[in-house]
Amino acid sequence: MKFGIIVVFVLLAFSACASEHHLLSVHDLLLSTEEVALLQLSVDQECVIEEYQTSETSPLAQSSFCSFVSQNDSVHLIIDIKKYTNEQDVLGSFQYQSSRHRSPQGILAQNTHGSYSTFVMNVEEDYMGHLNDPEMYYYHLWIAKDLFLIHITSRGTVSDESLLLAVADKLLLRFA
Repeated sequence: MKFGIIVVFVLLAFSACASEHHLLSVHDLLLSTEEVALLQLSVDQECVIEEYQTSETSPLAQSSFCSFVSQNDSVHLIIDIKKYTNEQDVLGSFQYQSSRHRSPQGILAQNTHGSYSTFVMNVEEDYMGHLNDPEMYYYHLWIAKDLFLIHITSRGTVSDESLLLAVADKLLLRFA
């Protein structure tokens, strides 16, 4: 009986270690050519990836910036991914960036894409929101996951957040 319990615990521990997947860099989160085509996007600007010297006071290790446009040209999408050296700095950056210059009226959802996510739409009540073109729709989704801060922005002439959410779902699958 004791032997059986020990075997079960060993198997559980082994399966947990074997299934654990660690993303090592922002490269692991970039959309593939097939995913871009499947999402009916085209590359607007090639991804720019930067690596930084890190220290105790400079925890940003990597950054990537990619720009896409929908095939019907109605939505422009930007994916900005940052990798930090520790989760504390990821969460601090998430808290600051996702709430900076935002009014509560624009919040569409919180924590729907993990424990730390904020989905907002630009509204007139935002700081300088009165300068936004009323014919344009801006959506932002911030996700803090492991050592990464993901910020996806869409700008378009149609009120359609589905493309942004589909991209977020594809990126989050990489953490599974």
